[in-house]
Amino acid sequence: MATLFGVSVPTMQAAVHVLASIGLVRVSHGVGTFVTRPRDGAALLNHAWLRASTAELAFMRAAIDRHMPVVVAQLARTKPTNRLPTTLSDISLWAYERSAARYGFPEHFLRADLRFHLEIARSVRGAEVTSDLCRRIGERLLPRLMGVADVQAADDDLDEMHRGLAASILDGQAITAARLAGCITRREMRSLNESLG
Repeated sequence: MATLFGVSVPTMQAAVHVLASIGLVRVSHGVGTFVTRPRDGAALLNHAWLRASTAELAFMRAAIDRHMPVVVAQLARTKPTNRLPTTLSDISLWAYERSAARYGFPEHFLRADLRFHLEIARSVRGAEVTSDLCRRIGERLLPRLMGVADVQAADDDLDEMHRGLAASILDGQAITAARLAGCITRREMRSLNESLG
């Protein structure tokens, strides 16, 4: 196989070892290497997570940031205010914290932005996987977003949209929340794409 692919034997052995570790092949010493179906996707997902590019991570975060506000606004519309999760009532606070952080250090601003979006995801009971994924993606993206922090922090329209999103969620205006969340994610993805070249 090493000759067939034009690589060294240790490189081929390492490749087979990786395939075996994620469950795509089974190695039987003295017998051979066999293609298998993975028993579960956990190892494959972990491998994909570790190899995800900045663009893939940003796309996943944009998908969460675009859809969760709509879910939360619908929740706010259908439940009495006193029955909403406590984190939901704090969304305005996190929007204003994000606004105040615009004038500080870039990392502080990015963490405030992540906190705002994370609190939206956390306010939906039963969506713990989504909020954990949002947190993990945000932490992975943080160093890569430093190049756009100044641009996003200086964007007054983007800041106004975040505060409007918080208000529309609390008012249960799902259509407005969908429109604002879409505008926010498009603008943030555009600035990231420009910084990545």
